[in-house]
Amino acid sequence: MLRTLFFIILTSLSGTACSHCLISPGEFVDSGGSEQSTKLTLKTDNTFQLIHTHWQPGHYDKRKQQISNGRWQCTNNQLSLKFNDKVLKVKIQAVGNNPIGIAVKTKILNFPAVSLPEVNYPGKLTLYPKASLKD
Repeated sequence: MLRTLFFIILTSLSGTACSHCLISPGEFVDSGGSEQSTKLTLKTDNTFQLIHTHWQPGHYDKRKQQISNGRWQCTNNQLSLKFNDKVLKVKIQAVGNNPIGIAVKTKILNFPAVSLPEVNYPGKLTLYPKASLKD
């Protein structure tokens, strides 16, 4: 009985330690922009898909997509995206006051400027929970 109770407590504690992430799985998108869009889908099985689409002005019909897949993990305010043998560290933070009407406590993803072949986006990138953006 005591051994079972100890196992239950230990399992609960380890699950809690791994779940200290400031975001939940779901879709994150940019807020719109000129000739590009990015969508990150974090799945509950800790896999992700990152889709970056870009096009020349006036030629959306000839857009190009780059799709990257991998595994993700999160601790507190840092999201790690693993592509093959590379890891991209993404900062999680509250959006704060903003001109697009998103609740100030909404957690957003701030990507650093990177140059990985698996990730192709212009400079720094901020993604918002899709549900928080107005269409």
